[in-house]
Amino acid sequence: MNDLSETVEAIVASGLVRREIVDHRMAALGETCDGVMLLRQLVADRLLTEWQAAQLRAGKSRGFFLGHYKLLTPIGSGGMGQVFKAEDTRLRRLVAIKILSRRTGIQDAVERFRREAIAAFRLQHENIVRVFELNREGPMHFMVMEFVEGANLRRYVEQQGRLSVERVARIGFEIASALEHARQMGIIHRDIKPSNILLTREGRAKLTDLGLAKFFGVRPEDETGITKTGYFMGSVDYCAPEQAEDARLAETASDIYSLGATLYFCLTGGPPFVDGTEVQKIMAHRTQEPVRIEDLNPTVPESFANLIHRDMLAKRPIERFPTPADAANAFRVWLPGQARSAAHQLLGGLIDEELNIAEGRVEPFQAQRHLRSPSNNAPSGFFDRLFRAVAAETVLPAWLLVGILIVTFMLGMIVSVVLSSLGM
Repeated sequence: MNDLSETVEAIVASGLVRREIVDHRMAALGETCDGVMLLRQLVADRLLTEWQAAQLRAGKSRGFFLGHYKLLTPIGSGGMGQVFKAEDTRLRRLVAIKILSRRTGIQDAVERFRREAIAAFRLQHENIVRVFELNREGPMHFMVMEFVEGANLRRYVEQQGRLSVERVARIGFEIASALEHARQMGIIHRDIKPSNILLTREGRAKLTDLGLAKFFGVRPEDETGITKTGYFMGSVDYCAPEQAEDARLAETASDIYSLGATLYFCLTGGPPFVDGTEVQKIMAHRTQEPVRIEDLNPTVPESFANLIHRDMLAKRPIERFPTPADAANAFRVWLPGQARSAAHQLLGGLIDEELNIAEGRVEPFQAQRHLRSPSNNAPSGFFDRLFRAVAAETVLPAWLLVGILIVTFMLGMIVSVVLSSLGM
């Protein structure tokens, strides 16, 4: 659109810039002003975005507003629709708006969209992108979310290269904390992957996209049409073995596996299994072990790699971290200045748990999830988790290590006495 009068009419009809402002810019540009010059000037004056100007240049003068939200520029897209950076004209703040595509062929798309909003409404955590509103304008369904200034984790790694152990530990700690909050609220994410984790300019990780979220304690999902036998849900490169087999089997341990696969990507630059078709990758998740992280990235200590290989990417859900909180505690040890406090917290929690079992307040079978597989000939849950804290090549001072060993020995004696007195 080069004709000046047509350009002016399109700008005014769009509602993006008032006519008096347009007239003022035209007068300043002089007699040589044409449609292209006018649009360029309005972009330079930050009255239009490049995307808005391109739409107007193409002859489009509608579709820039959803209610009181002004669309500024696209920031993402997928099979379900597009995500736009937008302005809330009432509250004068930037937001992200996810718009469900009207051309989607997925029959349950609207229901899945609604479920994502419901899940997000229930979650209030600093490492989860907040959702403010779910609305509809005509045939258009849209969701208004917190705008995060920054890139998603997949794009960031592709641009910056493999991340440091300290950075990955921070991401692991924050996303595991977010998953623990979701678990406490009865929600499983089911689609943890690098592109669903956003990094703010300050470096904080935020989990987003709850479109595949599963709720605890609801009727079987196949009754609602959201999850059916034989359907695959999630991302092939980051999907847990049990979830690949049947989406209805997904649980919190599945999210832990997917987070482990995501952290594997951060440290190596690729997912655990990169070769083959989608079906072959699914089978690899179920039957094969990925190449060790430290073999692909020698800067990663073996003990840190073990947190991912042994405690997150285990084939059997019971062999992974019992909860996301356990994973967060393990990664906290690797954060600067956190090793000492994390060890104290872990030790105190484990002592309480062992005493509860010994005194009969917790049945021993309830602790079985903390045990390693018998085939590994590994120690019990208590000593195993204690080992994670003190043998993870952290900077714990020698006196603290000695103290932990002494306390561990004394605890063992106390537990033995208590068990003997109970006749066990």
